Amino acid sequence: MAQQIKLRRDTAANFTSANPVLGSGEPGYETDTFKMKIGDGSTAFTSLSYLLDQGLLTTSSPTFANLTLDTNDNTKALNIDHEGTTTGAVLVSSTTTTDSAIVVNTAGLTSGTALELNANAAVLTGNVLLAFSNSVTTGTIANFQQNNASGTGSAISVVNAGSGSALTLSGAGAVVEMAQVSAPGVTTNKLYNVGGNLFWNGTQLN
Repeated sequence: MAQQIKLRRDTAANFTSANPVLGSGEPGYETDTFKMKIGDGSTAFTSLSYLLDQGLLTTSSPTFANLTLDTNDNTKALNIDHEGTTTGAVLVSSTTTTDSAIVVNTAGLTSGTALELNANAAVLTGNVLLAFSNSVTTGTIANFQQNNASGTGSAISVVNAGSGSALTLSGAGAVVEMAQVSAPGVTTNKLYNVGGNLFWNGTQLN
């Protein structure tokens, strides 16, 4: 006769109502939520954390709170493969007034890309790969900073292999504000503002 192992199981409501203390290593499986908790011999069921939230993994619109992804090797901390046709793969929003909605911190990155977005040209027709929007009256929509004073890289690098424009400005506020700086040591192919005068390639334009 074949042996069969069965886990302690019940509905989430019944587990909550009875609130049993599971033995050390004893599983408690919720048959209606597909979630499981493992007992420690002293903590009541409702105070235990779920071993794996299967419901979260299968829902079409998962919500994560205080999620940290950390990798200490050369693999990706998060890889999102979105094959949908109408909705986005990730929506990040913040309702706080001082915190950031999303932060990418790569303190140990010596090569590679901190944040990379790839779009399949065959399916991206007339849509936007990355969109920033801001409905407030003041503030900055996107802020790119190169904080290393001795750094030689660009804060923003735009490469376009196609026939369109690498950068397009439109709308009533389609202006470029450029802070005044000292003339760079190398002026080749550089546009900059010195004393309110605009220079290109070392030559004053105005």
